[in-house]
Amino acid sequence: MRATNSLTFIASVLVLAWWPSAVHADVSTNALRATVVLLDGSRVVGSVKEDTLQVRSEILGEVKLRLAGISSLEGLGGTNLTTIKTVNADAFRVTLVTKVLHLTTSFGELKLATDLIRRVEISPSPSQAGTDLVAFWSGDGKGTDAINGCNASLIGDLSFQPGKQGQAFCLDGSSYLRIHGNPKLDVGQNDGLTFACWIKPATTEVQMPLLEYEQILGSRNGSDVGILLYINLPPSGGSGQGCIAVNLVDASQISHMLASPPHLIRPGVWQQVALTYDKTSGAAVIYLNGEAVATENLGSFTPETNLAYLLIGARTAYGSAHNPSDAFTGCLDEFGIYSRALSAKEIQSIFNSENSN
Repeated sequence: MRATNSLTFIASVLVLAWWPSAVHADVSTNALRATVVLLDGSRVVGSVKEDTLQVRSEILGEVKLRLAGISSLEGLGGTNLTTIKTVNADAFRVTLVTKVLHLTTSFGELKLATDLIRRVEISPSPSQAGTDLVAFWSGDGKGTDAINGCNASLIGDLSFQPGKQGQAFCLDGSSYLRIHGNPKLDVGQNDGLTFACWIKPATTEVQMPLLEYEQILGSRNGSDVGILLYINLPPSGGSGQGCIAVNLVDASQISHMLASPPHLIRPGVWQQVALTYDKTSGAAVIYLNGEAVATENLGSFTPETNLAYLLIGARTAYGSAHNPSDAFTGCLDEFGIYSRALSAKEIQSIFNSENSN
């Protein structure tokens, strides 16, 4: 972490003290997610109840810092002397006066003494997009959907490793996430849709699926497949290595394809991929790291999302449920599905907030 001088420290504290309760202007949030690592190596993930932390510094004395402006706290140990990193990547040392963090977890309410904590990572809660976020798989050690209970079965040798936020799903080229169809995931019926996730592919030389809707696993029938989102797809459906490509198959099994230029995706690094489609305007947009990289008016239609399965990281069509025809190799994180087409500003805001670590 980089050190800051006294003026930078004061400016950072003032920003943190007055940081608005929403993480970004046009995405509402009521809570922040905390990934807490304890001194014994135990790890807990939950929504942190506190809005602020009380800290002490030699320059400003005791002040309250808003959690929405903090990305991490490192090295609390038994002294509560910690390095705080802000969402703007400033870093400074303070003594944490707050003695307890309250977390709401999947197994109940917890009170964690701060002097027993080694590290805390703060990230936007998956409630950041309100009711427009219909599913969110964080990769924090399990396949749970934090929004509507569309939980994923973890197929094959899938592991969890440090991700963009907390932990991530790491796939070996045959493992994937399988989610049963659910009316909440049938976003094609809405006026628009958005898919967004962070990816760290092992290579850009092999075509890899990020998402596909399928009716029958391992089908040899092309009509059993709905929307699919890929990287590195050859020119037959994409533009080659390092591209992002989508086929917004509609309910009549008509393809509507869009691809970014090649050589954009990089292997071995985290990058955010997003797709939006607005049914009213017909506009489809592919984003990389918050910036539009492909835009086209595909017309107004109903994308096919009313199928029996949603697969993340694999395609079983023309393969089998245990031997996908295409599969992702690398890590995936913070996978969200929205029931409308988010604006360019919203995509950029989510990228900025999730890119804070």
